[in-house]
Amino acid sequence: MVLKHPLWLPVVWLLLCGQALAGWSAELGVETTAFLHAPLDSRQPQNNTSLSLQGDYYRDWDGGYQSLSFRPFMRLDQHDKQRNHADIRELSWLKAANQWELRAGIRQEHWGVTEAVNLVDIINQRDRLEGLKSAEKLGQPMLNLALIGAQGSTLDLYWLPLFRPQTFSGPNSRPRLGGEIQPATYSHADGDRHQDIALRWNTSVVNADVGLSWFRGTHREATLTPTANGQLTPQYDVIEQSGLDLQWALERWLWKVEVLQRKWQNAHYWASVSGFEYTFNGVADSQADLGVVMEYLNDQRDPADWQNFHPGRMLTTPFNDDFMLGLRLAINNLSSSDAFLGLIIDRKTGARVWSLQATQRLNETLQLSLSAQGYTHLTPTDLFYPLRQDDHASLQLTWYL
Repeated sequence: MVLKHPLWLPVVWLLLCGQALAGWSAELGVETTAFLHAPLDSRQPQNNTSLSLQGDYYRDWDGGYQSLSFRPFMRLDQHDKQRNHADIRELSWLKAANQWELRAGIRQEHWGVTEAVNLVDIINQRDRLEGLKSAEKLGQPMLNLALIGAQGSTLDLYWLPLFRPQTFSGPNSRPRLGGEIQPATYSHADGDRHQDIALRWNTSVVNADVGLSWFRGTHREATLTPTANGQLTPQYDVIEQSGLDLQWALERWLWKVEVLQRKWQNAHYWASVSGFEYTFNGVADSQADLGVVMEYLNDQRDPADWQNFHPGRMLTTPFNDDFMLGLRLAINNLSSSDAFLGLIIDRKTGARVWSLQATQRLNETLQLSLSAQGYTHLTPTDLFYPLRQDDHASLQLTWYL
């Protein structure tokens, strides 16, 4: 890793601010990744190391009715220059009152309750530079008005004036989906300046949490068009999406469902994720809890039918008829040790994607995280087929400053 990269100047500055200014905190992470097999592309490494830094600043005034939040993030990568990036995850002002809250600036929102994928979650764009399955998001410019009703119900209204296209890693990155990514194209003449709007109503009824959402604007999921030289061009359509997310707790059972309908250009489709988590408390007479997770993922879009309507454009959603099985272990100790092992199986092709995430606190300021992912039984028609040699494991040490 080249220590003279210009991004190191704000990194050092942020570290100093985190130590010197009240309200600042920071996380410094060192991640190393090892791959089990030789790469398909000779430009890709056998292993890789990167450094990340995230700052957090919070200040409130007006008796707590107003506040400012700032969360910058940056990463430096050993091999992929395109993965050297910085982003403002959050920079927002909040004004609160008894029955409403107004937020303005760059923010992150999360919708959804299921484990395998959150279909209804559409406000923020995913930061794919952090990994193909990473949950990290890019900060989204927005104006958000929350109307607080009786019994804890809330109606959120959103204005999203600027679209941020997906970030993709470069040719030296691993893993990556196929060819090099070209600049994005848009189906609407306004491009990334299309004015998106959304709303979400959520409430709690007995042991159930219910959310209803609606969105109209630029789709956060691009389709990819291969070119003659093997490059990929992402295109973003303007869509309308209606969604439902429901989570119901019943003793040791936690039932979950997400359903959506999307419309675009005189076409529409349905998609859903549904399942449960059952928790065994005090496994083997210990303080540990073991959760068993099962979900079914369904998407009406068939890749073959999609090509009839959109010739040459690849879907970037690999899950249209799949089962997810998972085990969640919580040790419930002072080190906050936990782990999740998941397996997604394509019901038609038998393709399988497995993943493991585990964390352990070493002391008050250090945390160790392990993540691993593998691919088996892939066929040439699978979206993940370019990753067939990319089984890997990553270890990250995070220092909380």
